Amino acid sequence: MGDSRGAYITVFIIALFTLGGFFLTFDSLGDMRNEVRDIRTSVELLSRAEEAPEPVYPSGEEPAGDSENGSQEPSNPVQGISIPTAILFDTTSSPALQPQVRLSVGIENVVKTPDGTVVVNFRIYTSKASGYTALNISDIFQVIFLDGEDMRPSSVTGSFQSIPPKSMVLGSVEFSLSPDADSVILQAGPLESARFYTFDFSRETYKETPLG
Repeated sequence: MGDSRGAYITVFIIALFTLGGFFLTFDSLGDMRNEVRDIRTSVELLSRAEEAPEPVYPSGEEPAGDSENGSQEPSNPVQGISIPTAILFDTTSSPALQPQVRLSVGIENVVKTPDGTVVVNFRIYTSKASGYTALNISDIFQVIFLDGEDMRPSSVTGSFQSIPPKSMVLGSVEFSLSPDADSVILQAGPLESARFYTFDFSRETYKETPLG
């Protein structure tokens, strides 16, 4: 009787260790899938950038930079906590200009300034467009509050009412949040097909956040 009980306990302990190992392995596989997806997205961003001609800047003029090395960094970048991303998504152009086409949007980084302003810097690729297109930026970027009303951008930088075909356009949106906010949930893409990402400014990381 004692031997049987000891055998059951041994089998139970082995089962617990096996189950724990399974969950650890499953979690590791999930992290690997996320890393592979980020790498794939980065490659797609690079391929789109190589296909596109010189970018169209929000001000209409190329910002000052290191012309010898081909730098395209703005002369006065936003100061704050910057989180680079590999987020890329497709959206449909506005019906304001026909025909409507699929546009690709890549988020370069998300910056939080000391006064609480959150700036999302992005690029729009029109490689599939044969004519000028338009895009309503306020429809594809929002800050999500789980316990309140969602927030549309307080400011949009860039011209998106007449985007040239086969080009890349730079832009940014701003959200006015509390300086004490350590994290924010960003909607990327139109609501019906959007993905949501939590940006943690204290850890300077971001991750996709399923919302149901």
